[in-house]
This record gives sequence, structure tokens and C-alpha cells, in this order.
Amino acid sequence: MRISRDSLSPSLVDLLSAWTVTFQTTAAAFLAQPSVISEPFSRVCELHNTLLLLEQSKQPTTVLEVLRESEDDDDDDTATLKRKSVDPQNDAVRQAQELLGFMLNAEFVLFELYREYAIRMNPSLSHWVTVSRDFDRWYKANTGPDGQPVGEWGVKEKVFKIRVAFVKGILAEQGPKLAQITPHDCASRGLDFTIDLHTFNSALREQGLYDSDSEEPSPSYSTLLETSTDESGYSSASGITSNTQSPSNGAPPAQDQLSAILVRAVSEVISSALTTNVLEHLDANRSLLNSYPLDFISVSTLTGLVSFNPILARGIMVLLLSEGTSSTRRSEVLSTLSFLPVVLATLDLLNRIITQSRLLTKDEASLLLHGFLANAIRSAEALGENGGAAAAAAAAGYEDYEATGGGVAGGVGGGGRRAQTRSVTLLCLFITSLLRDGAVEAQEVYYEVQELGVRFVWVKEARELWKSICG
Repeated sequence: MRISRDSLSPSLVDLLSAWTVTFQTTAAAFLAQPSVISEPFSRVCELHNTLLLLEQSKQPTTVLEVLRESEDDDDDDTATLKRKSVDPQNDAVRQAQELLGFMLNAEFVLFELYREYAIRMNPSLSHWVTVSRDFDRWYKANTGPDGQPVGEWGVKEKVFKIRVAFVKGILAEQGPKLAQITPHDCASRGLDFTIDLHTFNSALREQGLYDSDSEEPSPSYSTLLETSTDESGYSSASGITSNTQSPSNGAPPAQDQLSAILVRAVSEVISSALTTNVLEHLDANRSLLNSYPLDFISVSTLTGLVSFNPILARGIMVLLLSEGTSSTRRSEVLSTLSFLPVVLATLDLLNRIITQSRLLTKDEASLLLHGFLANAIRSAEALGENGGAAAAAAAAGYEDYEATGGGVAGGVGGGGRRAQTRSVTLLCLFITSLLRDGAVEAQEVYYEVQELGVRFVWVKEARELWKSICG
């Protein structure tokens, strides 16, 4: 049993993007894949990683397109062209359908894996309840008294609304009926299910995730640490919490418990509720951020944190870059960020930091962007020259890259021309996103774009970006 930090492979992402195939058929095909049969737990981890990437991305349709690129697409655009039409509007519709198809099929796979168990015993119960509660809060804040949306909803909001309705259908024990319809049916019929999420609190307590009787209990730090299991299935809790009293609901974690949670967050996913509590505790005790050792924000540590817990990583970075942080620690954070590997989770983090002008001065944002692009281009070159991610890591100055799992969610993985092309493509999408959001001007990235276009002329995205910026 292996905890995987990758996203799903392109072939599995493509399979789950089916639009007019029944959920039962798609799930059966997914579970029959040799890679799923040999390592089902790893594929479930990757499924959750991919869902999280899409959920946290500002442009999930674009992210899904990148994730669906097959190995042959790096040297041949035939597969991509087959999916694209001449009409951009049709492409937008297709992308929205594929995103919704993937989201719904992925959730059904999580149901199908444990169909023989009651919903209250399904390991994905916490995931479904959290997804539903988070969306319900967002929906309440973004709709008027008449139930109509406030402002214009984009594709992401519309897709996620249908996704939550589908998840509530699973929670309402309608999974067997949903199995016989398709993602297209869900969108066209406007299915909706009413369910009281509070009824699952007791089940989540029984699973050891909640430890109080409040309406929406917070997770017990000691329970999570002591009852979790490692890859072999045995308890992985360290003695650090063995003699520590479990904090009451809402109480801050003890210092040693907090340290243990942060250490574990580098190598495994922690719950969203626990993430919220940790960030609230750090926000209320900013001095902790200056007192933690430098390893806390090393490249290897932050790479793992971004991979497994991107929301926690982003929250910690926001706190570290906010007022009150020492200038020395602030410089260390920016330096670390500039050496992170080129993966989707990293690019999303950097995009958010750079576009939030209140976090960085103009000079700091420029320094971070140019430093990251310089290191990323050097890493991409090393991938082609030496044929491996470890070589790229050494060139960029972080030898622990391989040890922390170079192919993190949506990441490079492997070596040679294919990995090099993927890395350059992600960089081009990152730059394009910053330009589109107005975070940087074209002249600010002129030389980096020129270098990408000259050095990686065989990569379509690099050529097109070069032509659009440099003429």
C-alpha cells in the first residue's frame, strides 16, 4: 500500500471524463484498469489529489486539459486536435462537459469502491460532507434572498453546484439509482437532493474524526495523530502525543502536537477541518512562525506541503508574508518559493501570492517571479540534457527533490523530452495566466518568454507565447 502524491495518469483522467456513459459503466472500466487493480489505494489518493487540484484552481477546465495530455501528446498534437473544434464556443462547452464528467465520475468511483458498506461507514464520508458543507456556505454567501446568484457565475461555479447535488444524492443513499444515468443526464435533468448533513456527525465521530458533541465538531488533534495508520496499516502516531491530553473542542493544539501535525502534513493529506484549526492557531500565535527552524520552510518541506495540503501551504505562506513577520524570515520564504519544482500545485500557489498585491511589494513580486522562472527554465534544460528529474533538482539547488517525490500532483515525473515538454508547457500556462490577470506586464517577462521560445522551440505553447510577446 503506497500513499501517492501524484495526480491521476492522463489515461485514467480521460476515462473519467466520459460525458454520455453511465456512471456504473465508467466506474467498472476504471476499477478494471491494471494500475487500479495492482494499487487501488494509490489510485484513490491520486483521485483525491486530482479533485483537490480542480477544486482549488481558478481555471479547472484548463487544468483538466493539461492533466488529460497523453504521453504521445508531447510530440504530437493529434489527440488534442481531435478534442478541439474550429468553433471556440464549442470547445468551451466541451471543456465544461468534460470537467463535470470527471467530477461526477470521480465521486461515483469513491462510492462504488465501498458500495457494500453503508454510507455511514464509507471512508469517503468525511470528504463528501466537507465538500457539501463548504459549497453550502459559499452558496449562501453568493445568492440573494430570492435564491438567485449574486453576480455572474462561471463554468466552475455551475459545475460545482451540480457536483454537490450529485454528492448529496450519494449521501441520500441514491447511489444505486445514480449508477444507471450519465453526467449528461445530471446536467439536463437538474437533479437535486435535500439532506441534513448534521445527521452524519455521529458517524464521523464513530470513525474517529470528531471528538465532541457540538453542531459541527472540530477534529481531535490527538485522535487524528493516534488513530491514523501508515502504509502498512499500523498506527503511525509518535510518542510525541502519547502523554498529551486531548484538547477540548475549539482549544488550540499543544505545541508538540502542532509540530507533529505540520510534520505529517508534509507527507500525507490532513482533513480540511484540521487545516482550518491549524491556520487559526498559527494566525493567533504569529510568533510561532518566526520561531520554527529553517527546515520548516525548506524547499523539500514546502514541496511536500504544497503537494499534499495546498490549502494549508497557501495559508502558511500568507501568514509568513503578512505584516509582523521578520524581514529575514520574509526573505527566506521568497527564496524558497523561487526554487519550488514546476508542478500545478506550485504554480497555483505562486499565482495566488503574486496576484494578491497586499502580500508583496512590487519589487518583491518581481524578484520572486524572475527568480522562479530562471530556476524553472534551468531545471527544464537539465531534464533534457540529463534525462531525469534528479538532475534538474541538482541544477536548481535542491538535492532533496527526488526524496520528496519529484512527480507530485500534476508534476513532472520521469525524465527526458516528455518531462521537459510538460514542464515548459506548464511554465507557459503560468505566464499566460499572470498576463491575463494583469499581474504582470508583457515587457516584464519579455526575456524569459524569449528564452523559452528559443530554447524550447519544439514546444507549441512556448512558440505561441514567444510570437505573441516578442513578435
